[in-house]
Amino acid sequence: MNDIRPTTTTDDDRNLEGLVRAALAHHATLAPTTLRASLPQHTAARPRTRWLLPAAAAVVAIGIPLGWVVAHRAPGNAPGTPPAGTTAASSPATPGRHLDTSTWRIESYAGVEVRVPPEWGWGGAPTDPTGDGALFDCGATRAFVGPRDLTYESVADIPFVGRPVMMSDACGGDPAIHPTVDAVWLGAASDDGTEAYADGQVRETRTVDGITVTVFARDADLRTTILDSARSVEVDGNGCPRTIPDQHRDSTWTADDTPTAVSICLYGRPDNPQDQSLLWSGRVGADRAARYAAAAGPGAKGAHAVTTVDWTAEIDRIYLGLTGPGDIGSAPVRWDRYSATRGVLSPDGAGSVLTPPTLADTAPWAEGSGGVKAYAVGGFVADPALSRFFRGLLG
Repeated sequence: MNDIRPTTTTDDDRNLEGLVRAALAHHATLAPTTLRASLPQHTAARPRTRWLLPAAAAVVAIGIPLGWVVAHRAPGNAPGTPPAGTTAASSPATPGRHLDTSTWRIESYAGVEVRVPPEWGWGGAPTDPTGDGALFDCGATRAFVGPRDLTYESVADIPFVGRPVMMSDACGGDPAIHPTVDAVWLGAASDDGTEAYADGQVRETRTVDGITVTVFARDADLRTTILDSARSVEVDGNGCPRTIPDQHRDSTWTADDTPTAVSICLYGRPDNPQDQSLLWSGRVGADRAARYAAAAGPGAKGAHAVTTVDWTAEIDRIYLGLTGPGDIGSAPVRWDRYSATRGVLSPDGAGSVLTPPTLADTAPWAEGSGGVKAYAVGGFVADPALSRFFRGLLG
């Protein structure tokens, strides 16, 4: 059985962490010390500190993009059940007209999923890395990728879903930072409750199973609909578990199974090798699943048996769930791990096989995926043709 778990932190990792923390502590002295200002009483724009974070630039220059996630997952609740101990602002009992979400897509983060309109893009969310209430922003107010514009960082000003990931190495601090467009932050450093801003934007936050869900919208019905869609799940609507699957224990695929879908599950923060929680998920249908199954795994061209694979230098943790007919959670599944550098590691019943990374085993699930483009780095790709699917290294 292959060891597919992330490696433990090394002394070099700790030295690098110390460098980053020192830089953050220095810059935190330049930022306000409260997480969020009270209801603004003026219309003048607040000054905002901007900087190019030196330590972060050094980190991304060697291929490790830094993302900060401050929310910690609590024990799971039943789907749709408010977490115990939360305030009234955390319960989904908000009155209002619910919008039709039948065509909305699922966005999942660390065991909590919500629904958002399909035309929304993807971006970042703020954090409080020093714990002193100084909000830290590395791309939290805009979309970096859109559903129809996959050019990183050049997308038009559209609504988006953000996660506490470093989308840019130009970072700043401001306790009143907020998107001016409709947006959702998942796992952001945000307090429960509602807040209005001088520009007319309104923020509403609930905590679900230890994860903050923050909605920005002037339309109260839109805020209510999105917040009421938030629920705690062990396996989300795209078929991705809240934590990294075990490739051998959790795979039930047989040679006779017919592929009908591929779940795309991106785990963890690039700055924290120990984090195994779900960062983003997606899903493609039967045609793409068949193409992927033909190009990766047992019997595929170039597939060869392996006993160990060194994932030490890997930035991404991408797991692909090849599934057959049936309901999510009960359909046969084969869990593969994908790397644009190493290839595709697949269980074959007795052990594992590794298929080289190619367009044939990457394009079927990555082509046209805004979530992959926004959050998967790709690293040092084995084939330059694969670079277009991923965001690439910052710096």
